[in-house]
Amino acid sequence: MSRWCKVSRLKIMTGILSIILFLSITYFSNVFFELINEEPWERHARDMQWIRNTKTRLYEDKAKDGSYSYESLIINFKFANNYLSKRCESWKQQTNKLIENIQQSIADVPKYYLTAVIFVRIYEHDKSNITARDLLQWIRYYLYIGVEHFYIYDNYVVEEECQRDYLYEYIQAGFVSYFDWHDRNPYTMEIQRAAYQEVINKFKHDTVWQMALDVDEYPYSPIDKDPGFLTRFISKFEQLNPGITEITLSNYLVLGEPDIEKDWFIERIFRETKKEANNLVKPIYRPKYVRARLHRNIVLSGYSVKANEDEIRFKHYWSARLQNWGPDTEEVLELTTPEYGIIDISYTLKNCIVETLPNPF
Repeated sequence: MSRWCKVSRLKIMTGILSIILFLSITYFSNVFFELINEEPWERHARDMQWIRNTKTRLYEDKAKDGSYSYESLIINFKFANNYLSKRCESWKQQTNKLIENIQQSIADVPKYYLTAVIFVRIYEHDKSNITARDLLQWIRYYLYIGVEHFYIYDNYVVEEECQRDYLYEYIQAGFVSYFDWHDRNPYTMEIQRAAYQEVINKFKHDTVWQMALDVDEYPYSPIDKDPGFLTRFISKFEQLNPGITEITLSNYLVLGEPDIEKDWFIERIFRETKKEANNLVKPIYRPKYVRARLHRNIVLSGYSVKANEDEIRFKHYWSARLQNWGPDTEEVLELTTPEYGIIDISYTLKNCIVETLPNPF
């Protein structure tokens, strides 16, 4: 081979490598600057894509996973950012202002006005088929209704069930206190009650009111769906009932065949019992003055009052337990009636997802 051919081939290879190097530098530079200049809603979209497509679900849900492309998430979040940001911001400001006004009226101001306790295990063979994503949606709903802080007791059995990583952003942002109770197994009702009592013992001076709930229980008001409705209700109720220690809410079961196309838990079923289903109520209580039980607490000082179910009640999503997410039956249709009011709250939560998620960046 002639010297000229060797030189030409060398020049060609050098040129190709130079082009590849140039394109690589250009590409990674663009990625770097895009990340730096990324809007908050774009960051959340990217984060939500990770949540959807990696370990959000520990097992297959009977509701479709509903994974979306990054591009479709960006479009959805642009819509929320451009058209709903004022609405999203207004409910946060409204709730915060309400809590601030309430706390100013209390002489010895605790850190929080309303907190929530949950004892949870998310596992494959759970009949309710609750997932990590359902837990995150539950937290967002409770933030909307006025809860300021969560005490989450994780009763997982194997490491794959642990919820710590899914809750990381909320823990870092100060919304969640996380407690690893995997060594308290096998589960008993007494272990769950002990978790409720531990929160009372350790944190009763940090909050005025508290709830101890399950992940399939949602407070709901037929007459008030605005941000902070639960906090607003409690504030008015305690003014009308001086010295009250515990407020109990009627338990309405949500039953029926689910719409498996819906990604949000509270949008899958819209039939609820026509009246209170049972006495398995979860109260709202002043932790300073009670001893924990799973349902009605032992009131040490003050008294307990049941709230008017036409003003506020619990929606308890029991369809999975009673029907295994199956079709409607004559018995279910006879017991229940359609009730779509919660969809207004769901719409706001979905479209304000950027505003309600803690920003990890």
